[in-house]
Amino acid sequence: EIFQRLKMLVIQGASDSYGPLDKLSIAGEVNQLVEQIANIANSRSESIYMFAGTFNDVAPYQVNRDEEGEIIKVTTSGTAGDITGLIGERIKIKVNINGEDLFEKGENIFDIAIKIRDDLRNNDISELSDDLNSLNEASEKIYNTQALIGAKVNRVEAADSRAYGDIISFTEFLSNTEDVDSAEAIMDYQRDLLTLQATLQAGARIMLPKLIDFLR
Repeated sequence: EIFQRLKMLVIQGASDSYGPLDKLSIAGEVNQLVEQIANIANSRSESIYMFAGTFNDVAPYQVNRDEEGEIIKVTTSGTAGDITGLIGERIKIKVNINGEDLFEKGENIFDIAIKIRDDLRNNDISELSDDLNSLNEASEKIYNTQALIGAKVNRVEAADSRAYGDIISFTEFLSNTEDVDSAEAIMDYQRDLLTLQATLQAGARIMLPKLIDFLR
């Protein structure tokens, strides 16, 4: 709901139908959305920060506030880095979405939301029009990320289905042999694949709803 609500509030704020006092009220709601975005950026799955890249044991984003407690800047201690897993023995797949790609590259989501709030308070209609363009670009990045997560989960599920069929066939073959080493290798492969699938699906279950919340 965050991005759709932000867009609606920007459009309202840029309209002559709303006076300065109305826009101050709108800015107050935008300020609440700024807080929500900052909270989502530091979302955790158990002990792991979802958008922290390879530095995922530490909160990736630090919130700087003014004397009144409002967010004026969101900085990062490092959100880059890919976490990868293998499908089979050779196919490598990225299993995380880092904050640098999602929140910072191109249009910085934090800066946009903070600027919208401040432009509303200043009743700066010209800047609000620019803010809407920036917001549209940022939301497109979120849409693309959402599609990417879904595609990765589908890819792993397809590989899992193929591997399961291979395992069944090979298990039947092994039942007529005493090749213990080969049996253990197959079991290890199956375990690793299921672990990767579980990791992707768990991450997707957490991340997709949060990304969808941005866009509704």
